[in-house]
Amino acid sequence: MNNNIRQLEILRDKVYIYQILTTKSNIWYSNIKQIINIPLIISSFALSILNSNSVSAEEMKLPNIIINCLTGLMISLINNFRIVEKQSSFKTISVKFMNLLHEIEDRLTNDDDITADETRLLIKQYDEIISNMEFQIPDRICKKIKENYKGKRYLPIILINSAEDEPTNKRSSGSFPRTREPSAEIVVVDVPLGEQL
Repeated sequence: MNNNIRQLEILRDKVYIYQILTTKSNIWYSNIKQIINIPLIISSFALSILNSNSVSAEEMKLPNIIINCLTGLMISLINNFRIVEKQSSFKTISVKFMNLLHEIEDRLTNDDDITADETRLLIKQYDEIISNMEFQIPDRICKKIKENYKGKRYLPIILINSAEDEPTNKRSSGSFPRTREPSAEIVVVDVPLGEQL
C-alpha cells in the first residue's frame, strides 16, 4: 500500500475525531448560552410587568434593584466566560474539519496515486485548523469521545495518554477500513509550537 494513502487514512481518522469534538463543543456552549438566556428573558419580562403596574415607585425600588442585579450578573457570566465566542468558534472550526474530511475522503476514493506533496498539503491544512483553535475543548467531551473511539480510530494527540490508546485491528462495522497498524514513523502534529497541553 502507498505510504501516502496510509498517512491519509490516519489523518482522516484524526480529522473525523476532531470534527466530532468541535461539533459537540459547539452544542455544549450553545446549550449553556440558551440556559443562561432563558432567565434573562424571564427577568426582562418580569421587570416590564412590575414597572407597568400601578404600584408606587417606592414599592418598586427593591424588586427593580434585585432583578437588575440578577440580569447584570447573568450578562457578566456570559461575557466573562466568553460563551458566545466559544460557541461561534467551535462551529466555524467544525465546518472547517468537515470540509477537510470531505477533501481527504475524496482523494482516497478518487485518486489512485496520491503524491507526497498532496499529503503534506492536507496535513498542513489540518495543522492550520488546529493552530487557529482559540479555546480548549471541554474535558468531559474529550473523555467521552476517547471512550467511544479508543481502539477503533487513530486518535488526535490531545486524546492519547498511552500506547493502549492506539487502535487495534478490531473495527466496528460502520468504521473506515484500515489495512495496517500505525507505525512509529507517522507523526501528525496536533498542537501548535509553544502551546502547552
